[in-house]
Amino acid sequence: MTKELVASADMIFAMETHHRERIRKKFKQRPPDNRIVTLHIPDEYERGDPALVALLKDKVGTRLSALTGTRL
Repeated sequence: MTKELVASADMIFAMETHHRERIRKKFKQRPPDNRIVTLHIPDEYERGDPALVALLKDKVGTRLSALTGTRL
């Protein structure tokens, strides 16, 4: 993550609570705290793991559909 990406984000998804807290502490220019969403997915997956991708699609899709009315 870069400060520019964080500053321009409308919403940020974190896998675990400690990721969310790290973002909150490190970046002063960030979306409001209620727009940093913890997905409660353990950080134990390898990048690109099909199980992780499925979890992310489900959890992020649910959140986005609640906001926009569309699903991933």
